[in-house]
Amino acid sequence: MRGTNFIKQHLLITLITGFSSLMFAVWIWHWQSFVQQYVYPHVVSQLLQEQYLRDQIQSGKFVSTEIPEFSTSFTLPGKELIALSEGAFVSHEQLIEALSSRDRHRDELEAKVEALTRQGVEVDWALAALNTQYQDSKRLLSVVALGELKVRLFVSERKEDRGRIILNVNDAVIAKLMENGGEYTLRSNGTCIRVSARIESVFDEHHPIDAAIGRLHLDDYHQLFAGARDGSREAVVVLKEDAERCVIK
Repeated sequence: MRGTNFIKQHLLITLITGFSSLMFAVWIWHWQSFVQQYVYPHVVSQLLQEQYLRDQIQSGKFVSTEIPEFSTSFTLPGKELIALSEGAFVSHEQLIEALSSRDRHRDELEAKVEALTRQGVEVDWALAALNTQYQDSKRLLSVVALGELKVRLFVSERKEDRGRIILNVNDAVIAKLMENGGEYTLRSNGTCIRVSARIESVFDEHHPIDAAIGRLHLDDYHQLFAGARDGSREAVVVLKEDAERCVIK
């Protein structure tokens, strides 16, 4: 009798256990169906909406940061990221330094250009001076070879100028060849007069400062230029006497 009861109890326990397992399996099956049908689609939709399932992210093509403000996903052109990795972008401090360096180089270049310009002006002055010296030397040789110096004379009414020719000392040839106080013959169209020379600065507004010009007293001017008493005329200072070309009055 006791054995029969034991068997009944064992069968009852086995039956209850089997039924519980069956019910648990049914519950698991229903839960998986519920997850697949309701939960999983909602999660996938949410992930897609927040762009967590994009192909680029799945393949590892993304940039991450710990700053919360950058939690929203947005797209950057690939060429900009490549340029960033290759150092094509600079910081604000680097840009300021580059601009400062550019300004320094510009200032240095401007200073060099200014110095070269000054040197160029000095060279131009030197060349002009050399050219003047060359022309003066050429003219000096010609005057010496011909034995005569052409000058333009103006009328003077100063009493102290009578019997004298006042020649411009700023003319290089006059300064080199003419002797202050020396006696010279003036010639114009075959007429000659004898005068003494006074070498000093002579100015005329229509001639350069170093022009071969001079003054002659009104009486001497009238005698040399056949009665002329005004204006300016060209005459020759004779350095080599030539009796055939000159009749002294």
